[in-house]
Order: sequence, then structure tokens, then C-alpha cells
Amino acid sequence: MHNNYYYNGVINGKKGLPSALLIILLITATMVACDDSPVRVIMVAKSGGEYDTIQAAIDGAENGNTILIEAGTYTENVYINKRLTLKADADVIVDGTVQITVEDVKIEGLTVKPKATHRIPGISSPIAFFVGARAKVSFDNVIVDGGNPDNIGTKKGIKAMPGAAFTVKNSTFENLKTGIFVNGIKESTRTTMAADDNTFTNNWAGIGGTESSDVTITNNTFESIAPGGEGIGLGEGVVMYDAEGTAIDENALEDTNTFTYTEGNKVKDYRDIT
Repeated sequence: MHNNYYYNGVINGKKGLPSALLIILLITATMVACDDSPVRVIMVAKSGGEYDTIQAAIDGAENGNTILIEAGTYTENVYINKRLTLKADADVIVDGTVQITVEDVKIEGLTVKPKATHRIPGISSPIAFFVGARAKVSFDNVIVDGGNPDNIGTKKGIKAMPGAAFTVKNSTFENLKTGIFVNGIKESTRTTMAADDNTFTNNWAGIGGTESSDVTITNNTFESIAPGGEGIGLGEGVVMYDAEGTAIDENALEDTNTFTYTEGNKVKDYRDIT
């Protein structure tokens, strides 16, 4: 066993690295070690968890943490301003709006039931998930249920601001004015959205508001559509892509998705309407 002693850059009487450089190397090594450290997992539960509200857990979290949410109804608005993963039990319901404003957010297994009171300041429609202009979010296995199937009102499942980037898969949207509202704006940063293997039931529009956006819409099922509605609405400036990233036209959207209703539009093209 060798015992090395550091003093003024000398190791066992031999010239070694300067002390300042050694300190820098030690700090660098510590930072690398921290990058490989386990992700902190934070538990939210109605009782017995580290926190009893989702927002308190977010406020106490750091970038890169995972928040596990146990079963229950959480009556609160949720504001995500950190790079986090939220994983929810099957019986987790958020009675409020979930707003995301940052990149690298993952939401898995959350159910949100938008009500007339669930609103973002400055936006009139009740919204379940609001994706900010610079946010990048992946949604997996989420459920949005607007409630009364005879009164869908103006409720939206996911509303994304221009410049947002998000993916949605394995999710369900029902009893809403619009399941996913992409919300691009001409001469603004384009919004990007990929929706795969989702189910849309009794919405006026399954996916809409696609102006000035790049969208990939594959393997989704559009079930009953409210009178006069549509499965997919194509706005001015939208570009559609297949799963391999090749540009496609509106006819391909009908081929790569399933529409089970006979009344209403499968794909409604608004691009040539003035």
C-alpha cells in the first residue's frame, strides 16, 4: 500500500501537480460523480408521503427529479417550472389545470377533468394541460375527461402555445371541444407535435388549431364526433409528416389513423378557406 502525501505540489518528495490544479481536478471529478448519482424520487400521497400536494412536491424538487403520485383526487392547479418527471397511479385525478413552462418534462398516467373554473389567466377556455411557448413535454397514458357528454362547452385537453414541442401517446381525450389544440401562429416559431396511439371520443375536434405547425399524427382512433365536428383540422401553414419524417398530405392522414364514425369530417382542411 502506498501512502502519498501532498504538499505544495510535491508527492513523496517528487514534483507533482500544483495545488490549484489538484483542486480543480477534484472539483471536476466530484461533478462527474454527481452526474451519475441516482435520480431523487419524491413521493406524493394524501397521507404518509413526503408531500401531500403535487405543487408542494414540485416546489421542493430539483431539476431531474421524479415525482411519484399515489392514488387520490388532488384539488389544485399545478405549475411545472422545473425539468421533472411526474408519474401517477391509475387512480390519480387532478381537479385543476396543469401548466408547463420548461423543457424536458415527462407526464405519465395522470387524469385531469377540466371544469369551467379551470382557466389560465388571459385564456377564456377551460384547459386540462397548458404547454407554454418554450416548453417541451412528453405525455404518456394521460386521460382528459370533460365530463358531461351533452355539454362539451369550450373545454380543451391539451393546449400548446406557439413554439412549444410536445408528444402525446397512449392517451385518451373525451367530452371536449378539442382534444389537442396545437395553436401555431403565422410568422411565429413553429409548434411541433407528435400524436401516436391515442383515442378521441365525443370531441368536437380530436386534433385542431394546427396553424403554422409541424405535426405527426399516426395510429390514433377517432370515435364519435360531436355534430359538425372533425377528427383532425388542418390550419393554414400546417405541414404533416409520417413516422419516418417524410412530408405527407391530408389523404395519408386518413390512411394512417382510424375513424369509426359516419357523420362529421375525418380530416377537415381549412388551408384554402379565405
